Amino acid sequence: MNNYKFTNPKNVITGFFAAVLGVLVYCFAVAPLSKDPAFREVAIDTFMRSGLGVIIALVFIAAIWLGVIAFRRKQHKPH
Repeated sequence: MNNYKFTNPKNVITGFFAAVLGVLVYCFAVAPLSKDPAFREVAIDTFMRSGLGVIIALVFIAAIWLGVIAFRRKQHKPH
């Protein structure tokens, strides 16, 4: 397996934005279609109850991941 996909900052950022986009699409398009009340109310409620927390967790994970990549690259850099 090629580890370059997991250690390339560009791929990590692309994956992060794809996950955030997926959360937003779910909150503002998918969830409101499956419930009865007003579309806007369901979208906002879903975003506030779960979407925002997931996005915060994604930001935290992406920041740690990019920090580890930077640290490892700094460690392996020839002197």
